[in-house]
Amino acid sequence: MRWLSWGSDQYGQASGRVDERDEDLLVPVEWEAEGIEGEVAEVQAGGSHSLVRLASGRLLSFGSDACGQLGRSTKSDRNVGQVEVDGRASCAAAGHAHSLMIDVDGVGYAWGGNRHDECLPTLSAAPHSTDMHQSPIVSRPTRIFPASTEPLVRVAAGVRHSLACTASGRVLAWGCNQHGQLELESALTAAASLRSSPESWQEAVRAGHYHFYDVAAGRQHSAALVHTPEWSLLLAAGRLPGYAGVEAIPRTGGRWHHVSSGWSHVAAVSVHADHTVRVRVLGRDRFGQGSADGLQTRLHLPVSAEAPTTPRGMLHVRCGAESTLLVDADGRVFACGWNEHGNLGCGDRRDRHCLTPVTALRVRYAAEEAAGVLQRSRPLLSAGGAHVVAVGE
Repeated sequence: MRWLSWGSDQYGQASGRVDERDEDLLVPVEWEAEGIEGEVAEVQAGGSHSLVRLASGRLLSFGSDACGQLGRSTKSDRNVGQVEVDGRASCAAAGHAHSLMIDVDGVGYAWGGNRHDECLPTLSAAPHSTDMHQSPIVSRPTRIFPASTEPLVRVAAGVRHSLACTASGRVLAWGCNQHGQLELESALTAAASLRSSPESWQEAVRAGHYHFYDVAAGRQHSAALVHTPEWSLLLAAGRLPGYAGVEAIPRTGGRWHHVSSGWSHVAAVSVHADHTVRVRVLGRDRFGQGSADGLQTRLHLPVSAEAPTTPRGMLHVRCGAESTLLVDADGRVFACGWNEHGNLGCGDRRDRHCLTPVTALRVRYAAEEAAGVLQRSRPLLSAGGAHVVAVGE
């Protein structure tokens, strides 16, 4: 396996090893993947730590453990090690200083920084409270909703809050709500009350006929993708500069595919019936992280579905703190935005206000089985606060 990383490695969050180096990696560097044994199914980069989910269900962590975000009892060890959690992981998320996981039974766990209840929600907290209600650190993986029986299918970890989607399409949000970032459901119903909204999705939302299927968490905002019977919606809540409301696509013409979030921007990819793939970027663009907005490619469907493949023209987007990375179907990576620590992988520290190729790099796609068919699902790349981790071909 080719383990690749670039950007800040101050705490070993990029390389998975701690030494006296404390340097920035300005280009992708290949490392011996010590401690990472087995097929990788998912990688997640946080503020200054990283998570690796293996196909076996083991969850590994490395980097900073200042707030217990590695989920291990040995606090002095920041190298690659296993998260001490019961059950096999099916999904994970790395926030600024906390971590989330869903096991194969849909049970959610959290650990790490908890100053704003971003790990464990306090149900009695006031809606806009930012006070500390529990221990500021959750040192061991702990079940998020002990009394819940509904499975979770997706989680997202932001700077001071967390999100989850349930199997029935509900959205759950907990942590800091100073800017209304927990109020995705309220933002959706408020948008449905606007007269300018398309009547079909407006009525569906009023009747409760909607389904949250992807979420992303930033610093002061949240984003989500929502289905109604006839529409696919991109939604945001909280403080997101330039956000003007729900962006709707009729499902006869396409759908929102996935969404990612940085500290103050959101990027989403949509796939359309005319075989085009489009990128939408909302929010702050001070460092050029919005340069991918409006990008459009042509989707070329594979001739045969027997082999695991991704259609040519498909794009996946990943947001760092103030940067945006795109991965195409061939695994090539393009980056724009903030680059103070070399986190764009372009060989210098200069911000980029246009998409720039990360040369000599091909990212591997994870292979997962669906309906008995092996399919390529997601690129094994994640952008964190100021570092990027990836598995190369």
